[in-house]
Amino acid sequence: MTPREIIEKKVFGFEEIRPVPYHIEIDPEVRQRLDAHYGGPEWHDRLVSYLEGGHWVGETGARQLPNGLVRNPFGYDYRSGSIMHVERLALPEPPLDGFDWPEAESLADWDLLHRGFDASPAFRHCGMIYGFFERVSFMRGMENLLMDMVENPQFVHDLMDVYAVKAKVAGKMVLIGGLGTQQMLPRGTPDEVAAETRRLCDKMGAGGGYILGPAKPLMSDVPTENAVAFIEATLDQQIVSG
Repeated sequence: MTPREIIEKKVFGFEEIRPVPYHIEIDPEVRQRLDAHYGGPEWHDRLVSYLEGGHWVGETGARQLPNGLVRNPFGYDYRSGSIMHVERLALPEPPLDGFDWPEAESLADWDLLHRGFDASPAFRHCGMIYGFFERVSFMRGMENLLMDMVENPQFVHDLMDVYAVKAKVAGKMVLIGGLGTQQMLPRGTPDEVAAETRRLCDKMGAGGGYILGPAKPLMSDVPTENAVAFIEATLDQQIVSG
């Protein structure tokens, strides 16, 4: 099967597949360091290009409110402008019990995506703008979220736990990413990075519907040895799985 067929038929068919497909974006400065580590750019040829794409999906389903406010599908009200300012929190207090999450299918303009990707020869993906941290900071408020990290750590964990998310959406939503770019990649040891990469492949890859990758591109604060550990653990699964 071609890489595109693997994504289309296996990943989106929620069939477990080994090796787990991956998508790796790399900051140019990190790529230069990796080229130096590997003795040249030839290591790029070891990577499989499973998909292309970017973050293009807006906030379909948002409602216009009086006085220039907008209610986001995640429940917070904001005032749009050059800087988005949240006026009403969706989660003024923990816990998450009873919170009404939006349906994933309601967050994208499917007709627009169809028109944009229909003629593409490669498998294309698009991401919802803002990741877990940004979205939660809008829902809870940045000051509250930072305080929660000290006073309510389990509440914060419940909001960002990729393994719990996978369990809830298994068979209904394909997930991509999961390897932390705020703590694990820049601050973990190479052994920890490799172990978490293998854990993602094992746990998140179970039952299909998952594409391995860092939560953000490999940024400039990621040590070369950690970037190497992630890439080698990602590619080693191909060797092990045959």
